[in-house]
Amino acid sequence: MIKGYKDCGFGVMRLPVAWSNMMDKETYTISPDYVARVKEVLNWALDSDLYVILNIHYDNGWFSDFADDKKRD
Repeated sequence: MIKGYKDCGFGVMRLPVAWSNMMDKETYTISPDYVARVKEVLNWALDSDLYVILNIHYDNGWFSDFADDKKRD
């Protein structure tokens, strides 16, 4: 997918990351598996010669603005 993105002519990729949903609530330690996954995706983009914006700003509220089936009726 990232290669296809690059092949379309894009040079920058925004990678939004929310850490709080993968954090231990007692120790505030981020899951090592999650950190590894973020690094993996980041490296795929870098290996494709993309600039990457690792965006740790998480807009968690915007999903709730979409109407579900019940609200559409």
